[in-house]
Amino acid sequence: MEAELRKIAMKNREKLLDILLTPTKEVLFIVGVAREIRELRKEVERFLSDLDYEFLELSDVFGNLRKVAHARSLLDNREFLEKLGIKLLVEYYYQLDSLDQSEKMMFNYALEGRRKMKGILHELNGMKLARSLVLIPKENAEEFENFLNAWKVKYKKRFVIYEEV
Repeated sequence: MEAELRKIAMKNREKLLDILLTPTKEVLFIVGVAREIRELRKEVERFLSDLDYEFLELSDVFGNLRKVAHARSLLDNREFLEKLGIKLLVEYYYQLDSLDQSEKMMFNYALEGRRKMKGILHELNGMKLARSLVLIPKENAEEFENFLNAWKVKYKKRFVIYEEV
């Protein structure tokens, strides 16, 4: 399938900006303007009639961030948001209610470090925003959740999209 999609992309370079694959295996064709969709749709249907796909104009990408946030480009195998200069982070709000005072202190040492020992935030390129609130790069989120689960800390998470300046 990916080989066929790359062929379509190479043939339609001036119309097709990118082809994305979502984690649910839906294919998203990113095009510049709407009139190019009609032309490309015919070619895609001829090659890939059994494929679950959708066309998006570049102007619609930000309105469909849920779809493209975890998608990777089939043209260069990079995360799509990364190509746009945007980074996906995970914000964690955690509660230490289940820990006693000494466990809270030890948790904070493990989180932020102490003396010359670096904490997990440093290791995972995370940042503390406020008390009980941290940001972790998406690629390190699973490891941070393992850390929180090991401490039996309750948490809530949400994705945050940002542009580095």
